[in-house]
Amino acid sequence: KGRIFEVLELVGLADRAKDKVATYSLGMKQRLGIARALINNPKIVFLDEPMNGLDPQGMIEIRGLIKSLALGHNITFFITSHLLHEIEQVCSKIAIIKNGQVITEGRVDQLLSRDTERLELHTNKVAEACEVLKKASFIRAINPGRNKLLVEIERDHSTQLNELLVSKAIPVKYLIPLKESLEDYFIRLTNGGTAND
Repeated sequence: KGRIFEVLELVGLADRAKDKVATYSLGMKQRLGIARALINNPKIVFLDEPMNGLDPQGMIEIRGLIKSLALGHNITFFITSHLLHEIEQVCSKIAIIKNGQVITEGRVDQLLSRDTERLELHTNKVAEACEVLKKASFIRAINPGRNKLLVEIERDHSTQLNELLVSKAIPVKYLIPLKESLEDYFIRLTNGGTAND
């Protein structure tokens, strides 16, 4: 009985211990499920879609709870989810599964680090900028749009990119770095999550 109160306290439900579960919000029910998993002091807890159906506040609360339990109580959480933005914020290591096979695994920060970087370049001289950048050795890809270009360059060459355009009298309004998210990485790695390779 003492442990029951202890786990309810850990997940922030001690003040609602006497209330019927039917009166709980979905977020509270998720926290109660985590409390039930903690009863026997586990070293590993498996969670299936713990953020599914939660409102933004509920997601923040569950994310914070998982992180604090992992760090403060030395618990490893094994989470399955399609909400990759949430996984990126709460997990340190991931595995991506396609057609029942693990196609990659590792630390999130290492998987998302690349030898190239993507930039959104805003200019009113898109065509001229494309012509100049096509000749630069550090450019990997150019995707022109209206008043902007998406450019993939070798890492740490954004200063050279800007200097090159300025030297050719092409005005640069903005140069915005685009960080690859876990969702971007997943789509790139799995061809959009489709079954076809």
